Amino acid sequence: MAKTTISSPGRPPMTFQSGGLHQTTGTPIGMNIPSQKMAAAAAGRYGPKGKKQAVFARGALAKGRQTAAKNRKRTPADVEAGNFGI
Repeated sequence: MAKTTISSPGRPPMTFQSGGLHQTTGTPIGMNIPSQKMAAAAAGRYGPKGKKQAVFARGALAKGRQTAAKNRKRTPADVEAGNFGI
């Protein structure tokens, strides 16, 4: 697993290990982590490292996905279908 760095204007860059939470929870890479495992990791049942990884995934990474979806251009078909990107 490789180290990944993300950055945004006005904020310091964040470096993390891709797939770290998958490895901690025993979920194969490429599959979504089940919500039960994510909740258990956030509760600390996978140890302090798993808890930190879950909080990071829910906070920093999810916020970036929401921002990207919000900034994505909408087509008239998306607006008619009610797809607003979030």
